[in-house]
Order: sequence, then C-alpha cells, then structure tokens
Amino acid sequence: MIRAIATIALLTAGAARATPPADDDNIATLTLLCPALQLADGEITFEPTRPTTAADINDLLALNMSLADSTWQAKFQKAKSDKGASGSKEKNTDAREGNEAEMTAWATAAEAINSKTKLDAVLKPYGYDSTNMSLLATAAQEIKHYTALAFDAQQQLAAATINDKPDTELKQALDKAIYGGSGGYKNTRTKDAGLNSAEPRQTACVEAANTHNPIKTISTIVACICAVKNDMSPTPTAPCGPNSEQSIKWEATGLPLAAAWNKLRTRCPVLTETTITASKVETALNTAKQAFYGKGTDLYVGKYDTAGCDGSATGACIKYTNQATSGIPKFDKAAWVSELTTIITALRAREKATERINALQNQIATAKVLVAAAAKHPQSMSDRLTDTGGKTQKPEDGDTIKAAQKEIDCTSLDKETCKPDVGCKYNEKDSKCENDPVKAPPTKTNTNTTGSNSFVINKMPLFLAFLLLKLKNLEFNLEFIILF
Repeated sequence: MIRAIATIALLTAGAARATPPADDDNIATLTLLCPALQLADGEITFEPTRPTTAADINDLLALNMSLADSTWQAKFQKAKSDKGASGSKEKNTDAREGNEAEMTAWATAAEAINSKTKLDAVLKPYGYDSTNMSLLATAAQEIKHYTALAFDAQQQLAAATINDKPDTELKQALDKAIYGGSGGYKNTRTKDAGLNSAEPRQTACVEAANTHNPIKTISTIVACICAVKNDMSPTPTAPCGPNSEQSIKWEATGLPLAAAWNKLRTRCPVLTETTITASKVETALNTAKQAFYGKGTDLYVGKYDTAGCDGSATGACIKYTNQATSGIPKFDKAAWVSELTTIITALRAREKATERINALQNQIATAKVLVAAAAKHPQSMSDRLTDTGGKTQKPEDGDTIKAAQKEIDCTSLDKETCKPDVGCKYNEKDSKCENDPVKAPPTKTNTNTTGSNSFVINKMPLFLAFLLLKLKNLEFNLEFIILF
C-alpha cells in the first residue's frame, strides 16, 4: 500500500508538464531511502555479537575426579616413562573407557588434584579441604551427573558452527552498498559509485546504454534525486531540502562535493552510531525498494514530469532504460540490494546460532550452580546434626513426594524417567506413568557405586535432566527447613 501511494504520487505530481525541479520535490523519495542511507552512519555495531563457543568446566571436572576412587584416578596419573628419561612423562595408557575428548578431560582433571595443595585448591570453593572431603561421598553421584551434563554441553559448544561472516566483512558489504567503498561519501568515486567516468548529472542519472549505473549505490541514488544540475538556472533548488538552498548541485565532472552532500543530509540526519541487526537492514532494504517505480521498460526514482530527468529544465530523477518489465522495476543492477542481502543472511545465521549457543552456556552455568548446591548439602547436614545433638529430622516422605509432584507431571514421563524419587511409578498394565504419593524415594548410598566418576551415564534430554535435579534440591531444602 505504501509503495502504491508513493508511486502514484511520484507519477502524477508533475504529469504532462516539463518543469524544473522545485524545493521538496523529492522529500517523499528521500524518506524511503533514508533508513538505508543511515545504515552506514557513525560507529557501526553488528548485533548480535558473535557468540563464544568456549566454556571452562575444569572446576567441575577436577571436583568430580576428586570423588572418584583411587583406582580410577590412577589411570590418569602421569608417571615417568623410563628411569633414565630425566623426568620425561607420559600418560598411563591403560585407561580406555572414554572417547578422546573424555580421556583428555579426565587426564586434565587428574592433574589438577595430584597433590594435597592442588586438591585443597579445588575443594576450597565448595567449602571443603582434604581433611573433610569424605562428607562429599553422599553427593558424588549428583556431582557426577551435573558434571556429565556440563561436559556434554561443552562438547556441543565446541562443535557448534555459526555460518555467518566476520564483522569486518559485514562492514565492507555495508560500505559498498551505501557508498561503493569504505570511508563514507566521496565525490571522487566513479566506478565504485556506478559511474563509468566523471560525468555531469544529466549523463550519470539518465542512462540508456548501460554506460553508467545510477542505482548501484544508495548514495548515488540520493545524489541524483537530491542534487540538481551544476548549471541549473535561473536559481538552483533543493529537491530534498533545505528550502531555498542553492548550493546542492552536481559538479560539471562528477558527483556533488562533500559540502553539498552534507547539506542534503539535513532531511536525513547523520547518526553518530548505528546498531545493525538483520531486521533493521531488511526493513531498510524493503523500504528503499519502494522508492523505485517503472513505466513500460523504464525504471524511475524521484519525481518524473514525463519530459526528462536532467535535474535542470526537467525533473531531478533517475531514468534507467530497460530496467523495468511491464512497469515493474528490476533490481538486477542494484548492487546495494545484494550487499544488504548478504548482511541479512549472515546476521540471521548468527541469531540462530547465538540462541543455541546461549542455551548451552546457560546449561553449563546451571550445572555449576547445581554442583555447588549438591556439594553444600552434606556440609549443611553435618552442621544441622551437630546443632540437634546428632538427631536427624526429616520431613515425611509423602510431603516430599507431594512437593515434587507440584513440579512435575508424572503422566508426561516415559518408562525410563518414571522413577519413585520424583514421586512417580510406572503402571505396567496400562503402560503409563502415574503419581505415587505413598512410595518413599530410595535412600541415598554413601559411596560411588560405579567405581569412577566417568560420566558414562544414560543421557536423557537436558531439560528433563535439569528438572529432575531441581526436584532433588527441593528435597534437600525441605530437609533443611525441618531441621531448623
């Protein structure tokens, strides 16, 4: 609708009369082109910024390894390969329980706890040291599980692809679309601006033989519709404002000078900084296209009076022969369209990748919080036992189950995840998961039953895993409340 209104206005405003351009003749056209022109203004920032695919979980890996049994830790200890090797070391090659990434992670974790000093440094953030770390045995399985989830997210991050372009390349594409090159507006440009050579306005903006390309860049289009012929008489005008300005003219041998360009930007103010997003570029591109219209096989931009586009005796417009089909403008020669499309495609890919990468980073951050909570629980329980003279006061199992069931819908779980510790039981007869408000969660063991903390677990969807872990923390919090 906007395009239709603009086209009707442009076609009919000066119908059947050959008159010189007047002040404000092309304000409507400039309004359509301005958002694209402003894309290259000021300090440019592309958003979203390129996300990082790195994530440090060495703290979790080291804590997890510290809770493994000595046999498992020994598999990753470094030892002298030969008595005469002058201290040269190599990894123990007996451990083959994981893939290459896991083996490397475990070896690094083992190295991080291979002395009392290092071990204490790993345990300190969690409130422990080598003298009381035995309390952590009750949380070993949970810590292993959280660490496995963090490790899985870290590996997905490492393998993530963005498929965009660096900001430097996006800036180059933006500069080419608007000005034909870097450095902003330059009246000395010729081929980069779409001109085969330094030519006057009436030659550059009226093209019939494909010698020049007045629609190659946004700035050349704006120069054609907003600046008049160098020798317009009797009085030069300002088709895009400011009114009564007489100096916004082309040169006899090329584009308007920088001073004239700065004046014609009055109605499309120069921005000091610009944030570039895919949506913003796409909107600017589509809006700028609305400034184009066709008549037969000819393409036009700006007010056309049916007599010509020389910017002096006739309108200040662009006429490009054979660049329209049945009155529909073609954009084959509009290089700015392809450059802006490149930017849109790259930033869309970055948006999609950023969403996924941020989700993985959040999963790692959540895992770290849950590890800290799981590690804190044994120490807190020990403190509560001291305060109550060694008597443990737990909430009724039914209360814990009911609280859990407020957090999860048992009917949404499959057979594998339908467990008593989340207040559910699997009905074999009906093949469905149901609430089990009377069955108590299983008692936690005080040892690591796997013999290692190697992350070799049956992986479930990450969101469900974190939900189940949240329920565990709910049980802990209820215990704390009762102990008070």
